Amino acid sequence: MLSCMLREYYYKFEINMNKLKLFFLLVIITSNAGCNFFARDNSVTISIEEDQKSVETVVGITKKPMQNDDKKNQEQYPNNFLIPIKDGCITDRPELLPGSPRTYRNGIHEGVDFYDGFSCTKIDFGTEIFAVDNGVVFRADIGYIDPPDALIELVNDPNIKKYTSEQKLDIYRGRQIWIEHKNGVVTRYAHLSGIAEDVKLGSKVIKGQLIGFVGDSGTPESITAPGTENHLHLEIRQGKDYLGSEIQIDKMHQYYLSIFDQE
Repeated sequence: MLSCMLREYYYKFEINMNKLKLFFLLVIITSNAGCNFFARDNSVTISIEEDQKSVETVVGITKKPMQNDDKKNQEQYPNNFLIPIKDGCITDRPELLPGSPRTYRNGIHEGVDFYDGFSCTKIDFGTEIFAVDNGVVFRADIGYIDPPDALIELVNDPNIKKYTSEQKLDIYRGRQIWIEHKNGVVTRYAHLSGIAEDVKLGSKVIKGQLIGFVGDSGTPESITAPGTENHLHLEIRQGKDYLGSEIQIDKMHQYYLSIFDQE
């Protein structure tokens, strides 16, 4: 009978899986007399304390966890966006929010509309528009001219209620500024009447910087009833979709309130 002097070494380790912390206790049995030892190791991070040099160290993979603050910021961005209209607010009118149904333009609204009478402040032709966050301008329609023939064609298009191509949608948005922010988030400011002098392609802008002015460019009313559709259409996009595309319309207002700083 083989006599072995056995020692037990305890390894406590933790796996964080989908925010559920699981704790395990690992026991390793070994000896100095050539006895076999058994270890079941499903570890991601192992912290080892040993009191004898002859003990064979179990190989673990140490991965530095993401700091809580960094992870929180990454998950929640965008957050604390500035309302782009001074003293304005996010409307609670469903028809002016992303996800609201439309009988045109592919059947869905993809941005937040800031209209006079619905956004907590006076909004008219020429009202100043400010960047919601730091970013880089990658579109600025400085030399924009309303294409009346194209707009009239859109209005009269018999297929407009079924499907609108991206090219035609772009005409509908009129004069625009597009800004890229961190994490691939893009903001589009549409229907502008003008663009601030220091905003150009490639310009770096900071949160709260004046970038443009409210107008009605791109709307059919800019031709048929000028001045009646002055508003800002703001889209927040990540990838191919508008932010909140998976959220039900009855929860959209609360969701967008969480994105913007309302103070």
